[in-house]
Amino acid sequence: MSELTLSIVIILITGAAVAVVFLFIGNRKKKKEQALADFCRERGYAFSRTKEPLGVVVRVEGEAFSLTSKMLAQRLDAQSGTSSWTKETVWMAKAVKGGLPGYTLGSVSAGGDWSALPAWIKDAAVKKLADETGLSLDPVRARAVCTKGKACFLLFEEKPGAGSAALQRLEPLLELWIEQFNLVISSGPQGLVIRAAGLFIEDVTQLECMLRLGEACLG
Repeated sequence: MSELTLSIVIILITGAAVAVVFLFIGNRKKKKEQALADFCRERGYAFSRTKEPLGVVVRVEGEAFSLTSKMLAQRLDAQSGTSSWTKETVWMAKAVKGGLPGYTLGSVSAGGDWSALPAWIKDAAVKKLADETGLSLDPVRARAVCTKGKACFLLFEEKPGAGSAALQRLEPLLELWIEQFNLVISSGPQGLVIRAAGLFIEDVTQLECMLRLGEACLG
């Protein structure tokens, strides 16, 4: 077999292997999408997955909540063909009869004994959380909630004890929360918002996690 023929054979085999890999990935994505659709249909939720020019948007809506999960391209490198993506999932519930307690709970990278941390670290952690929520948060009012997992959270209450009941229900879920996804929960008269930066809903497990957080907050 000549070198030219051998090269052509290698190219063909490589191309076929790449095609098989892409086909496998595509089929796996379709199965996950179908599983999400089936999960929502069985529970009476509206489900949609829309491809947009710059990304993908997943929407789930129930009687008491709505969830929007986005994966959008921020930039495209013309030379390498690679994109930078931003991912975010937002679960929302409107104000309920009798109102909701006022509190904000957000994940921070500063772990350990919060009370023993230098003031500049506390200020930086609270400022980052305030920027993410658009809320005015006072470091003095921050209460650290460190779980058995790797994630650490700060709780800000409008009134003492406002978030205690919800926190008790949330703690088992917070222990399982993946540290790489920044989580912010904002509750008040306007309703309830749960925001997970870096998370895009791709399977049923991720969706169930967000739904359980919402259920725990609402009680």
